[in-house]
Amino acid sequence: MSYSLLNAGQMQPVLDAAYDAGVGVVVMNPLGGGVIAQNRDYFSFACGPEDDGDTVHAALRFARAHPAVDIVLGGVSSVEELEDSVALFSAPDPEPPQARHVRVMDNLSELKGFCTGCRYCDGCPEGIPTSDIMKARNCLLFDPVQDYNRAYPDRLLYNLQLFRPLYFDKSWIPESGESPCIRCGRCERQCTQKLGIIEAVADTYQRAQEAGYTKAAHIERLRELLSDKNYKTVGLYPNGGFSSIIMTQYESEIGKPDFSWVLFNSNPNLWGQRHDGVLIHSPGEIPQINPDIILVCTYSYAKEVYESLKPYRDMGIRVELLHRDTDVPWVF
Repeated sequence: MSYSLLNAGQMQPVLDAAYDAGVGVVVMNPLGGGVIAQNRDYFSFACGPEDDGDTVHAALRFARAHPAVDIVLGGVSSVEELEDSVALFSAPDPEPPQARHVRVMDNLSELKGFCTGCRYCDGCPEGIPTSDIMKARNCLLFDPVQDYNRAYPDRLLYNLQLFRPLYFDKSWIPESGESPCIRCGRCERQCTQKLGIIEAVADTYQRAQEAGYTKAAHIERLRELLSDKNYKTVGLYPNGGFSSIIMTQYESEIGKPDFSWVLFNSNPNLWGQRHDGVLIHSPGEIPQINPDIILVCTYSYAKEVYESLKPYRDMGIRVELLHRDTDVPWVF
């Protein structure tokens, strides 16, 4: 399981239950995927007198401090980091593990603006996943990190880190950017941290609108790119999760297309196979098929794929990116 200072409050019941049942636990992401190491000052509360002000060491020791934890899987990017981690975990914790656990959890609950994941705000009458949104918004307290081959702008990086856990953990994508919140205040009355949940929810929906992370935004984008264009053939490159969503949403929300789909992939092992009932072709067949438009579906390598299609653009084939510069991916 993933376990770190970022989700400790949320995961305590799981660890406690595992310990009571005698179930072994292996934890990953003890540094929160690098967030803790990149924001050492913010998480310095984790340091005890024996940690010498080293936030990373303190966070790793905390991940091991719960009695249910048997193994800590920590990533390294150099031999030096590997040797440092081995030395850390080969030595006993200079602070009694139980004392460390209690001290850090007490300090964690006092962080201003930080959602501890207690879920007391659950039960929104409008069905808003309030606690999941607030937990995901913890990322806005930290410096953004490069993600999905994007290094800037900061607003996009924050949105990537905000919506990814909501997609993975809750499969949540709003219908539109308009918040259904009726401002009844139930969530804020229940919040142990006294967080401004109503405004946070409104901001989350606004961010979803600007990042193209709504069902309405997806349909609008498909209409803009493909609808009523008199196309006969629409190519999707590469096929995969993105192409499946495009074809499914187009037919369910816009209607049966008056053009034919064609899929392209650079992987020779896929040529001649079918994906969602559509034949997969080699990019070398593009001149022969001559689609009216090729929609670049990938997110992380969209610009690289776009540039690779320059010879076909020069032939007059229209090539467009599915995602705009401010968008988060349709599929994380």
